[in-house]
Amino acid sequence: MDLLAEDFVHARANDRHLAQKYHNLILNKVAASLTAVEVTDSQEALDTKRAAFAAALAELTSIRANQDTK
Repeated sequence: MDLLAEDFVHARANDRHLAQKYHNLILNKVAASLTAVEVTDSQEALDTKRAAFAAALAELTSIRANQDTK
């Protein structure tokens, strides 16, 4: 465990691509252990998050469309 932690810290400082692989590895491990997600936010918080997600998705879609036309 200590060696993995040291390698991850080194990757974060020196190699973005390797750090991304560590992030994916960790996320896959954590996500695989989740069986349910409990939402405890208020409706207002959920609406704000929904709007922010929609705006981010629209921006990504726009970026993707611009790349496709080049």
